[in-house]
Amino acid sequence: MAFSLKRRSRSKSQALLVDNEQSKSLGEVLHRSTKTKKKDKNSLRPKETLAPPNDAFQSNGPLIAADQPFLYRNRCPCETHHEKELIERNYEITVDKLFDLIFGSNEFVRTYRQAQRFYDDTATEWTKNPATNYRERMLNYKVPYESTFIGKGTICTRERQILFHEVSGSHYMVETEVSNEGVKFSDTFSLTIRFCLVQTSISTTKLCVTAHIVYNKPVMGFIKQIIERNAYSASLEGLKDLNNRLDLISNFKIEQRRLSRNETIVPVSTTENVRRMSLPSPSDDLPVPLILNDVPAGSTTSDKLICVALFL
Repeated sequence: MAFSLKRRSRSKSQALLVDNEQSKSLGEVLHRSTKTKKKDKNSLRPKETLAPPNDAFQSNGPLIAADQPFLYRNRCPCETHHEKELIERNYEITVDKLFDLIFGSNEFVRTYRQAQRFYDDTATEWTKNPATNYRERMLNYKVPYESTFIGKGTICTRERQILFHEVSGSHYMVETEVSNEGVKFSDTFSLTIRFCLVQTSISTTKLCVTAHIVYNKPVMGFIKQIIERNAYSASLEGLKDLNNRLDLISNFKIEQRRLSRNETIVPVSTTENVRRMSLPSPSDDLPVPLILNDVPAGSTTSDKLICVALFL
């Protein structure tokens, strides 16, 4: 009986020891659960983001955040334009590509100037003028002419192009100062033409060309009318040809996107100099050699688009 009580007493002590150990363990668990770890404190702090170096953001185009939509301009930065509007047109061409097609040094420009009968054509590179801090270049060329008023001859033209605004991917503004020699009354005036190129969407650019005649010497009223009529008509004729060439490229771009969406096969024309071909992908650069004289008379729009592609 004593042995039994002793065992029971020992069992109670052991049970008490177990209870104490369990209470101690439970206290430690509660203590650990209420104690904030150093790692957890650090996790509550706002995470720092490492900014890339400044040169990672340097670009020729407008600076925008990656998660923000690009806002295109709806007008050029000019407060006013010149009095005579020569052209106002939208093209499915990016502003950088359009600037290169008009003011670059490529086959498109050379073909266009040959069509205008320019010869002895020279052009300097775009360089910054330290006096104005604008980029500019000089062009010199000769043009044959024939007029009932002044007869036949050759006009020697000197053209100064000044790049007043230049934002890649957004807009450009170029002003040209044209002066002539070799024709009657050419020393009495100069022609100023302003080209405003503004990209209004991801693939559309607006071109606005205006002009103004500056008189260097006083001239009589009827002579002034003749000068303005001839100067503006000659400029319009040249820009009309340029517009037609740019329209073909623009329409070609539209046709490319349509074909990529619909996967339509280009119909084969019966024109002699048009052969079956596959159009390039929409991401490819567009041609610069564009010769409208090679498109036969009476060709449809599809024929002309295929002829454009033949020069790629």
